[in-house]
Amino acid sequence: KKPTTHDEFKSALYRVENGSCYVPAIMFKKSMVQGGCRKEFVRSMSKVVGNMLFQCYGPDPEERAWSSIEGSKPEPLTMPVRNPNTGNWTMCTRAYLPLPWTAKFTVHYLGDELELPILLKIINKAGFHAGIGAYRRGLSGPYGGFRLVLGQTAESDV
Repeated sequence: KKPTTHDEFKSALYRVENGSCYVPAIMFKKSMVQGGCRKEFVRSMSKVVGNMLFQCYGPDPEERAWSSIEGSKPEPLTMPVRNPNTGNWTMCTRAYLPLPWTAKFTVHYLGDELELPILLKIINKAGFHAGIGAYRRGLSGPYGGFRLVLGQTAESDV
């Protein structure tokens, strides 16, 4: 049985027991490697090297794998998606977060290999070039972009 658009939408959400919406913190790391490091700074950088420079975690020490989403409620978005294996197009429904939304995440990085101002640029370039989510900019979609807004701290603990 083919899932309904409502089923696809619900399965595309990351929710915790209290019903809050979350995204895996690793999405930000992948975005930083793809869009921040490789596209803007060092095009020849391998994913392996990019993956070694930093780690991303959610702000809650008990739930480090997740970053909470605030300020917006997910809505269904149905768009044509190309299957990379067959090249065929199909309609898929995923979750879309209308603006404005915010997410908090923590970045641990190798301070002797990467200076803080460069890390902040990588995060912003990641949001512009790659983004997060199913229809993100890194996959030729128009959504998922983000920008860094400095909160309480942007400092090195090296």
